Amino acid sequence: MTVSLAAVAAETRQRVQSFELPLSAKNAWAVVFDRNLSSLAVENESGLVAVYSVNQSLGVPCVEFPGTAEDFTPEPFFINKRSKIVFVSNGRQLLVARGTNLTAFDPATGRIVRHLESSDHPIDGLQISRDGSRVAALVGQSLPMALAFWDAESGRINPGFPTSRFPGAPKSGSWLSTGSLPLPGMCRAMSHDGRFFAVGGERRRIDLWDLDRKTLVSSTKSTVSAGYVTALAIGASNQIAAVINSFELHRLDSQLKTDTVLFTPSTITTERSRFVISAIAVSGDGQRIAIAGMRVGSRPGFFGGAGEVVWDVPIAGEVQLWDTLSGKRRATFSGRADEKFLEVALDVSGSKIAAVAAGVHYRPAMTGAMQQSEELRPNKPVRISVWEFAELVDAFGSKSASE
Repeated sequence: MTVSLAAVAAETRQRVQSFELPLSAKNAWAVVFDRNLSSLAVENESGLVAVYSVNQSLGVPCVEFPGTAEDFTPEPFFINKRSKIVFVSNGRQLLVARGTNLTAFDPATGRIVRHLESSDHPIDGLQISRDGSRVAALVGQSLPMALAFWDAESGRINPGFPTSRFPGAPKSGSWLSTGSLPLPGMCRAMSHDGRFFAVGGERRRIDLWDLDRKTLVSSTKSTVSAGYVTALAIGASNQIAAVINSFELHRLDSQLKTDTVLFTPSTITTERSRFVISAIAVSGDGQRIAIAGMRVGSRPGFFGGAGEVVWDVPIAGEVQLWDTLSGKRRATFSGRADEKFLEVALDVSGSKIAAVAAGVHYRPAMTGAMQQSEELRPNKPVRISVWEFAELVDAFGSKSASE
C-alpha cells in the first residue's frame, strides 16, 4: 500500500451558480443530473418527478409528472441511495422505476417514450453506464436485494446473469444500522462501457464483476476488520476510486491488486480539520473524480481520555476535484457553513461540477457514548451549486490549480 499527499495546496474556487429547490432534504428521494449538467431531475417522497433547468437556475420545474409513492421513509441525507430515476446518457430520456416497471420518459414533456422489460420484483437503486449502454438496479422488496441489468438499447434484461440470492451472485448486502454511513452494499459503481461493476460493503470489501463474462474478477482482501466502503466510482482505465469510512480516499487498479491511499487522516499528524466524504462522481471521459461532503473541526471528547478529540464541528461544505490516473487533487470548492454536500456530479470533461447540499441546522447535543455534539436536521431547502473550472477544459495534463 502506498500513500500520496501530493495535493494538499489546491486552490479554492467560488461557485458560479446557486439556487434552492422547493423541498427539503427529508423530502428528496433522489436528485440526478444529465451528463452535461444542463438539467436535473428530482423525485420526492410522494413519487412526483420534477425536471429543472440548471442553466436557468430559477428553482422552478420545467415539467412535472407523477411517480409512485413509497412506504419506505429514508433517513435524512439518504439522497440517491435508492434512486428510482436516472438520465440516459444523451439527456433525452429519463428512466423512471415504478414498481416492477421501468419506463423511459421525455424529460422535456413528461411523455412516455418507451417501456423497458419489466422485472419480477420491485425496482429501485437505478444506475446507468456513462456511455448509456447498460442499466443496473436493485430488485426486491427487502435487503439483501438482488441486482438486475438491462441492455439500454433493446430494453431487455440481460439473460443468464446470476441475480438470485446465493453465494457467487452480486447482491446489495445486509440492512444494518450504520448511522451516517451508507448501508453495506448500497455502494455500487459501473465502468464507462458498462462491462465492469463494483459493489462495496463491510470490512472494506469490494467485489468487481465482469458483466459481459458474468464472472467475479476479484475481491479486495483487507486485514483490517473494521470499516465500510461508503462510496465507489470507476474512472479511466477502469481505475477504481473508493471512499472508506467517509474519511479515506483510495485508488485501486482494475484488478484490485494495487491500493493507493490518496489521503487518510492517519497520514496527517498536524491536521486541524478533516473532510467527511458523502459522495463521489466520475467525469464522462473518466479522467477526473469529484468527492463531496463537509469539512469539520475537532473538539475535546466528552467521555474520552486526555487529549482525545472528536471530529464533528462543522466548518463548511466542500467539493474536491481529482485526476483519476495521476492521483493528484486539482481544485477545492467551498460551500457555506450550514451546507453539507450529499451528491456531486461532473460533466463529460470534468470542467463543470454540480453539487447537492442539504440545508442543515447544527445545535449542541451531547449524547454520551457516541460523543456526537452536533445534530443534523434537514430543515432547509435543498440547494444546487455549480462551479466551472476553465483550466480543466483542455485535455488531461493541462494547467490546473495545483500545479
